[in-house]
Amino acid sequence: MKFLKNAAIRLTALLLLFAMIAAVVLYQAGAYDLVFIKRPAVDRPEDSGSESDEPDRPSDSTGSSEPNPDDTSDEPPLEPRPSVDLEEIPSLSEAEKLGYSLSSALFDGNSMLARLPYDFGKKASTFSLRTEKITSTVFYQTNSGLISTKKVTSVVDKPRVSLYFGLLLVDNGKTLDIYNLNGKKLVSNFSGTLTYALSENGNPVVKIKSKYHEIDAKDGLSKAISEDEVCFRALSFDHPRYDGAGLPDLKPYSAYVDVYTEVTLEDDQTDPSETTPGDTETDDTTTGADDTTTEADDTTTEADDTTSEADDTTSEADDTTSEADDTTTEADDTTTEADDTTSEADDTTSEADDTTSGAGEPAIVITETIAENPAEASEDVSEDTLDTDDKPLPEGVVEIDGKYYKVTKKLMWGYRHSNGEVAIPSQYASAYAFTEDGLAAVTDFDDNVFYINTEGEEVISIRDTVHINPPEMSGIRIRQFYFEPVTKGLESIGTYYFDHGYTMLRYCWVSNFNKKQLYRNEFRLIDTKGKQFEIPGGYTLVGYSDGVLLLEKEGAYGYMNTKGAWVSPAVYQKASPFLQGLGVAVNAEGKYGLIDRSGSEILPFAFDYISNVSGGKVVTFSADRGWEIYGVVAK
Repeated sequence: MKFLKNAAIRLTALLLLFAMIAAVVLYQAGAYDLVFIKRPAVDRPEDSGSESDEPDRPSDSTGSSEPNPDDTSDEPPLEPRPSVDLEEIPSLSEAEKLGYSLSSALFDGNSMLARLPYDFGKKASTFSLRTEKITSTVFYQTNSGLISTKKVTSVVDKPRVSLYFGLLLVDNGKTLDIYNLNGKKLVSNFSGTLTYALSENGNPVVKIKSKYHEIDAKDGLSKAISEDEVCFRALSFDHPRYDGAGLPDLKPYSAYVDVYTEVTLEDDQTDPSETTPGDTETDDTTTGADDTTTEADDTTTEADDTTSEADDTTSEADDTTSEADDTTTEADDTTTEADDTTSEADDTTSEADDTTSGAGEPAIVITETIAENPAEASEDVSEDTLDTDDKPLPEGVVEIDGKYYKVTKKLMWGYRHSNGEVAIPSQYASAYAFTEDGLAAVTDFDDNVFYINTEGEEVISIRDTVHINPPEMSGIRIRQFYFEPVTKGLESIGTYYFDHGYTMLRYCWVSNFNKKQLYRNEFRLIDTKGKQFEIPGGYTLVGYSDGVLLLEKEGAYGYMNTKGAWVSPAVYQKASPFLQGLGVAVNAEGKYGLIDRSGSEILPFAFDYISNVSGGKVVTFSADRGWEIYGVVAK
């Protein structure tokens, strides 16, 4: 009996020892976190470029890598600050006596907050005068296991005071009055739309009755300006002035390009039903590379492999047609402009009926699409090759070097210098500004997002390795893509532009035969070499800005820097991406606070509402203090 008792004690001790070891190993692996322990930065070995769920992914494009140790080499690390007391925050005049001035630069060790002397009068004690509808697009999993989207509309109290690039918007119950920080009313009863863009002069731009106007902080509303004077960004939100700044001498431009599609002319008596399985369908006139060429993997004899579904030539129904204002408030004050820097592929694509000729003319069978004039590609071809035979040709069809081509025009994007000289010819479905390391995001007409350098060379791309066969998909053939984000508001911050050496890309799995069938949808953080940042296990990346990742796990939010260290663990019930080096978060008690990139509280968690940073300012509201304005000041 004594022997059994001793054995039980020893076994219990061994089990406790193994449990402690397992707990440590799981913590190091990122399976869970302790809210009272800030996770330190760790060295991660280079990933081999393959994972169990993605055995065929290319290591150079989608593999994991350790965080870039030099991503903030130009910035000193932020030191944690002591907890802040509201009564100790200086007024703007006190800060100015200490050598500080208002700043819209990235918040750092030389910055602090100051209370601005603004008198809200009777408005100070009222949070809201009316409600507003906010519509957002969310992803969900269907019963069949596919991922789809839906729009969710909620009704919330509209804050009486808000900011627009540092200007004050005060709700009067029906429309908005716009003020500067000195209390001067710049616009009365504004009922236009906010473009979330700046003019070439750096002033906020609004749209009133289809005309653009800028608002000067001193003189108010300007006369109408042209659309060319408005600096639109890829994303539409109240962005910091340094966000997405491109190279000054290389800008996107658009032009209509002749697209030559090689065709075969057949006798008009040909019965369409006699088309053999090997023939290409006659209604396929798109220019997507995957739909007009045969992949080596696509040589099977299955019925689905011999035809290309019409859905393969369109963007995901719910994923790429969302308006830029999906996550903004509607109507008079917070509707964003649709993104003016992109063009839909189907805007200039020929309709299916255009592929057959009229009565008495030869029928057309599409065989290949060419993005340039084949005659111009050969120096030996003379102008005589453009002549046609005596037989009539269908409208829009030309003969070049003995072959027939149908010619259509398509709007494409490229890049040119400020003097008008073309640097990269127009060839993309959309093109965005160049940023860090001379890289720019572009899309093709098959909805792929990839990055190019200033020479037009692809640097980050998975366009050539689209097919994978993940084991968990039971043999279903999958195409992997980098797609554009569904919406183009603050919720997609981090995409299109590089920031502190990283950018966010939307990584998706779709059916090889139907792009409406979405099996996987997630954001990934990619460095300038195309390497993937390792996200802790169980966490989802929901935003990236100012070198800080916004992560979510089971409804809790936290921040991590690009060194892999927690800025603040996932303890917040709500959090916004960092803007100007400051993040707004809501604690478990529902109180708002403001933190910096070291995790220090810049405003304590004592408010009922804090706006996002706008032009270096935030507005706050609490029941006991009413409305206040705080501004970033720096030496």
